[in-house]
Amino acid sequence: VPARIENLMAEKQLYAAVQLHVQSMLMLEREGLQAVGALQDVRSDLTKLRGALFYKILEELHCHLYNNGEYSLVTLSMVDSEDIPTSGATGRLVNSMQPLSRRTMSIKGENHFSGPATADGITKTSSVGCSSFDGPDDDSSLGGGCGRKDSKSFSCEIPIFLSCATPDEFLESMRKADAPLNVKYLRTLVQCLSMLRKVAAAGAVICQRVRPTIHDVITSKIKSYAREASKSNIDKVAKRTASDLSHSHGAVTCYQLPKQKKKNEASTLATQLVASPISPVMAPTGDAQHAASQLLGSIFECLVGILENHITVGELLEQKSSTDVDSVNTPHG
Repeated sequence: VPARIENLMAEKQLYAAVQLHVQSMLMLEREGLQAVGALQDVRSDLTKLRGALFYKILEELHCHLYNNGEYSLVTLSMVDSEDIPTSGATGRLVNSMQPLSRRTMSIKGENHFSGPATADGITKTSSVGCSSFDGPDDDSSLGGGCGRKDSKSFSCEIPIFLSCATPDEFLESMRKADAPLNVKYLRTLVQCLSMLRKVAAAGAVICQRVRPTIHDVITSKIKSYAREASKSNIDKVAKRTASDLSHSHGAVTCYQLPKQKKKNEASTLATQLVASPISPVMAPTGDAQHAASQLLGSIFECLVGILENHITVGELLEQKSSTDVDSVNTPHG
C-alpha cells in the first residue's frame, strides 16, 4: 500500500492516493488489527505518507493559486490558443475530459510525464502506474486502479487527475459539476485536505504565503517587462544603424536638408522644455507613460486572477472547516 500511494503521488493522482491512505488507515484501526505487531511498520509508513501527501497537495494548491500549475487558468488559456498540442502536458489538458476507456488503452508502457504522446494527445504512463501496478480487480477495494471494470460507468466526464480514483459521492459531484477545469482541480485539492483533516493547517500556510508571494509576483513582472523593453530598444537601435549604413552612400548629397531638420527638431524640443519641465517622453502621451500603463495593466490583470483563486479556495476551505466542526460535534463523529 505505501508503494502504491507513492506511485499515485508521482503520477499526480492525489485524490486516489488520499482515498487509498484513508481506507488503509481505517482498515488498520479495525478491532483485532491494532495489536498485530507485524502491522506496526505499515502503520508507521502510512503516518509518514500522510505528512508527505499534505505537503504535496499544499504545493500543488500553492502553484494553482498563483496560476503556475498544470491545470491553472493561464496554462489552460495557453493551450486553447494553440491549434496543435505540442507536449505531454498540452495533450493531457486538451484531452482531460476524454472518456477513460479510450485512454486506458494508450497509457500503459511509459511514464506519462516523460513518454511520447499517443495519437489522441495523451502521453503514455508507466507500467507501475495506475494501470497495471494495482494488481487484479479483486484488490480494487483499496483504490488506485484505473483498469477497473466499472470505470466506464463513472469516468465519461471525469478529469484525468481523478481517473484513478475509486467512484464515490465526490467523483459523482465532479462529473455533474458545471465548472471550469481549474476550479474542479482546486475543489479536488481542498477535498483531499479535508479527508486528511488538514484544512486548518493548509489555511494557515496559505495566509502566511500571500503577502511575500504577491510581492515576488509583482517584482518578477517588473523585471520581465524591463528585460523585454531593453531587448526591444536594442532591436530598434540595431535596425536604425543598419538603415543608416544602407543609405550612407547618399548622405553627402542630402546633407543640408537633414542638418536643417535636426536644427528645427532641437529648437522645438528646447521650446517645449522651456514651456514645461516635463519632457515629451514623460508627458501623458509619452512613451514612458505608455510603458508604465502597460506594465500596471499586466500586473493588475495577474493579481485579479490570483485573488479570484484565493476567494474560490477560501470559500471551499471555510465550507470544509464548518463541515468538519459539525461532524465532530455529532455523537457519531
